[in-house]
Amino acid sequence: MQHGQVVITCQDDQPSQTTGQQDIVGQAKTVQMCRNAEPTNADPWLIQDPWSKAVSSMPPQQSAPPATNVLHEMEQRLEQTLLAKIQATPEPMEVDCQEQRMQALEMQVQQLSTRQGQLEAMVNDHHVQNTAQVQSLQQQMLAQFDVQSKQMQHMLSDQMSRIETILSKKPRTE
Repeated sequence: MQHGQVVITCQDDQPSQTTGQQDIVGQAKTVQMCRNAEPTNADPWLIQDPWSKAVSSMPPQQSAPPATNVLHEMEQRLEQTLLAKIQATPEPMEVDCQEQRMQALEMQVQQLSTRQGQLEAMVNDHHVQNTAQVQSLQQQMLAQFDVQSKQMQHMLSDQMSRIETILSKKPRTE
C-alpha cells in the first residue's frame, strides 16, 4: 500500500472450547469438600479443618506478655534515663536562654521606639524651622519687590517729566 506494508491474517472461526468447568487438582478429600460445598459465605476450611485434631493434641503454649506491659516498662526505663540525664547536666535549660533572648529583644524594641520618637521630634523641629525660614524669605522678597517697584515708578515718572520738558513747546522770540 502507499503508506507501508500490511499484514493480512485469517481469523479463527471456531470459538474457544472452554465450557466453564475446570479440572480441580488436589487431594481427594479437598476436591470432594470443594465440590460439595454449597455456595454460602462460610469458609469450608473453618468447618472441616484438617489440622484441627493436631492443634488440639498440642500442649498449650505459654502466652507472651502482652505488648502493653513491654511498652510500659520501656517507657519507664526511657523516662528514668532522660530524667537522670536532665538532672546530671547543670547547664541552664533552653527555656532560660529563650527568656533571656526575649528580654534582649524587648530592650532592643524599646530602644528602637525611643530612637524613632527622637527622629520624629527632630523632623518636626526641622519642619517648623524650614517653614519659618520660607515665610521670612517671602516677607523679605515682598518688601524688596515693593521697594524696587517704588524706585522704578519714581525713575519712570522722573524720566517722563524730563521727556515732557524737552518736548514742551518753547515760546518763540522773534
